[in-house]
Amino acid sequence: MLQSRMNTSDFITFQMSCVRRVICRARHRVRTTPTIPRLRDAKKILRNFDRRTKFERFIIGGVPQGHVAWKRGAPMKRVLVATSNPGKIRDLIGAALSHNVRVEMLPDFAALPAVVEDGTTFEANARKKAEHYSRYAEGELVIADDSGLEVDALGGAPGVRSARYAADEQAGTPAGRAGSIPEGRNSVDEANNARLLRELHDVPDEYRTGRFICVIAAARNGHTLATFHGRAEGVILHEPCGSNGFGYDPLFYFPEIGKTFAELTAEEKAQLSHRGAAFRQFLQWEDESPERHPHTDG
Repeated sequence: MLQSRMNTSDFITFQMSCVRRVICRARHRVRTTPTIPRLRDAKKILRNFDRRTKFERFIIGGVPQGHVAWKRGAPMKRVLVATSNPGKIRDLIGAALSHNVRVEMLPDFAALPAVVEDGTTFEANARKKAEHYSRYAEGELVIADDSGLEVDALGGAPGVRSARYAADEQAGTPAGRAGSIPEGRNSVDEANNARLLRELHDVPDEYRTGRFICVIAAARNGHTLATFHGRAEGVILHEPCGSNGFGYDPLFYFPEIGKTFAELTAEEKAQLSHRGAAFRQFLQWEDESPERHPHTDG
């Protein structure tokens, strides 16, 4: 049982951080997965931790057991992620568990001064974010990523401007020139996807190739220790498909398995995505040097 592999308070803390995601998934799976308790019992489970066996089954029901096998007796290592994006956190948690790593959002992240992502490459922005935010968590290992979509027919756009693609377009309008559209603010996913589809409206299928790129930087006390690169090749569809994921996932078709990124389960995405590829490199790197984690849950 998991409670024998972690101390109880840390187990509870970790599961509480995941419960919103799991409850959402349970809505879809409750009819087909008998090991997940009914939703009406979820709140009762959270208030009644002496029923930990059922709680464990509830939390772990949608995650393959191979991905939650902490090493018996080994302390959990903590990695802080500089993001407020729950989609990115979801992408990382599953892969981290099998490495005795607990992924947590950087404390008070929303209250910290923001980074101006003005780098011309994904690596430059990832380094800048990791170095900046690691100064607010002394001694901790902090990771940050920069990722985006490159479309061949658009000369590599939106690229490093992926999160602000629609906002960049609006900046050229009279409202944008008048300053009523805040500079540097990310666009909502729907607006970015809509602009991408407009730009590719007349582009035939064979030229709608592109790739997701992700660079993860690991830093401590304001200094980058290493960077890790991942990519995933695909095709841009003519309309969104799928309800999972975020960003451009509903438009990014992955030919190898015949699905968009928005149709993948969390486990599939961890294995196939650009972020998953970069994060696996990071996990291998940190496995080789345990001293990189001065703060563990032992």
